[in-house]
Amino acid sequence: MASMDHSQHEGIWWLPEQDIPGRPGTLILDRDGVHLNLHGDLQIEVKAKKGSSNSGLDLTEHPVIHGETRNEVEVTLFNARKQNTSHRLIGETSYRPELALLGSHVLDPKFSEVRAEIDQLVDWMDAPPLSEQMKGGRPSFGSLDLLQARTNDADVRVFVHTPGRYSRRRVNVEQNCQVSIVSDGPMDWRSMIDSRIKPFHDFLMLALGTPLAMNGLYLRPWKSREICTAYMQRRYLKPGKESLTEGWWNAPARLAGVPTLLTAEDRDVNLPELVSRWYELHNELRDVMSLLMAPFYAPFIYSEHRFASYFQALEALHAKFYEARDTGKALHAQRVEKAIKAMGGKGLEEDTLSWVKNVLTGRNDKPLRRRVLEVVESTEDVGDYILGVAPNFARNVVLGRTAVSHGGAKPVASESQFWHGEVLLWVMRTRILTESGVPHVYKKAVKKDDFRYAVNQISEV
Repeated sequence: MASMDHSQHEGIWWLPEQDIPGRPGTLILDRDGVHLNLHGDLQIEVKAKKGSSNSGLDLTEHPVIHGETRNEVEVTLFNARKQNTSHRLIGETSYRPELALLGSHVLDPKFSEVRAEIDQLVDWMDAPPLSEQMKGGRPSFGSLDLLQARTNDADVRVFVHTPGRYSRRRVNVEQNCQVSIVSDGPMDWRSMIDSRIKPFHDFLMLALGTPLAMNGLYLRPWKSREICTAYMQRRYLKPGKESLTEGWWNAPARLAGVPTLLTAEDRDVNLPELVSRWYELHNELRDVMSLLMAPFYAPFIYSEHRFASYFQALEALHAKFYEARDTGKALHAQRVEKAIKAMGGKGLEEDTLSWVKNVLTGRNDKPLRRRVLEVVESTEDVGDYILGVAPNFARNVVLGRTAVSHGGAKPVASESQFWHGEVLLWVMRTRILTESGVPHVYKKAVKKDDFRYAVNQISEV
């Protein structure tokens, strides 16, 4: 584990395309991202862009910077932008790289494998405890595969390993669980994260119903045998934590109290097949998942923003699985003609009738309340329970959405907004997990105390 810690690495830094001596400096990795502070500069002379008003300000960005720490660790920094106005070799120069790789010198930012450590993954996978991985009274430092699955263009693997040291009188080991995704072809690092790690991360949070931090990230350069520790400028920090004190992210995760709908040990699920199907479904529901999971990735979010995100996710899901039109085209056209004929008999002017016809012709979409109701009713036991306790649920969430989306609308109480959002989340989680092929989700959900409690909070609204 290393990718989210706070550390400093002193070393020598240089541009791979220049045959000049390297500059001493320090690479800083902390909660604010990645910083490189150099004594001097990597370039002797900097020329301002022609016509630029920033003649005294150097906005240089280096595609690649190489370095080597005092501990002889090779480092590669990608897209490092200069942050100050240092001139020539006087003073210090600061750079902000978008990505730092520890473990190899790389020229082309293309990768074949990405690994991530995610909160509670080891417990969700029901990994065997360390005591079961002892061989002859000694800890085994090898890796143990917990999951292997295939997507259309990548291999997914979840494994545990126990790095550490031991002697006759001392044992120091730590169980570590990672998801590894090997792509069939080279990809840039952002695509590796967004299209490889994020679907798995989303799936884990959908199953557990709670925010989960990415605590470690590793990348393997294309056609390389080295796996590098990766640090990003934009960090996936653990929600609610204000420091990176050693040990807080190592605390054993527990699923007790988490509104879980699925774990890897569920006997009625073929996990490899489920993961394969999930990557296909996630690609189809990318806009839905982006909206639904957005609050899970935010360290803090207000109730109205959270509610709006869940509601928009429901609208996006309805658009995927349901007919958006209220009636068929032919029937709608007939209704419009009847309405125009009736209004014409009242003596309305032609200009007014033409305007009314144009408006009615373009308004064949289902009422928002009906769209909400269709999704809720599709969740079987979950929908039955919600509508049994809160018959006006669809109306109330539409009113909540109107209050958030349109200025001047009567605001909804924050408490009501929060709990309606919670119930929306249960609806969306159960529906999407069912679409992915997980059986009995609705029956499992209605037995959850967290679900019943959330619904009961809106029973009198």
